[in-house]
Amino acid sequence: MKPIKRAIILCWVMLVACLIIKLLGGNWFEIAVNNEHFTRLCEKIDNNMFLLYGMSWLVYIISANWIMAACSLLPIPKTYEMISNVICFSFVWSMQFISNIVKIIVEIVAFIAIPIAFNFFRNRENGVRKTIKKTWFYGIIGYIFIFLFQAISLVTRNIGIKFTDDSTLVTFVLLIDYYIMVVLYYLYVLNYRKEKGYG
Repeated sequence: MKPIKRAIILCWVMLVACLIIKLLGGNWFEIAVNNEHFTRLCEKIDNNMFLLYGMSWLVYIISANWIMAACSLLPIPKTYEMISNVICFSFVWSMQFISNIVKIIVEIVAFIAIPIAFNFFRNRENGVRKTIKKTWFYGIIGYIFIFLFQAISLVTRNIGIKFTDDSTLVTFVLLIDYYIMVVLYYLYVLNYRKEKGYG
């Protein structure tokens, strides 16, 4: 658990350092792409609506499932939970076509409500109050930290939040630290469960 915890702290320290550099006028976080094959691939994705939206949706669904597994303290979700996540977060992802503010609000509600629901249905004998008490820290607080990490990462790298307009392969490369944080949080919760004997 300690190496994972250290890695999470290191990611935060690096991100805050990058943000301070950015606020002081530094701009070290742009990618100058000189590789013709990579540039052509980016253009192909950007110019193909199905590829652009498909890639955006796929990456969002994968990261949402990892976050949800960690937030719900259920790192190995059941089949119906995985299907529920895909349906729910496909709906959340589609909200960006209406408004990014609406998407963020719906996403926050989903990341708080769904972990509570999953835990309640797995252990109904605990009741709603005990379930909320069990999941509030790793669910609500964990999601808030991941959300803040992504928001700071977007600001630091001058990336817009509306991926439907300006998403490219470069955007996903620039956000690699966010995806690393998602995986680290998942592994942290997985180890936490083992240490506490949750199975």
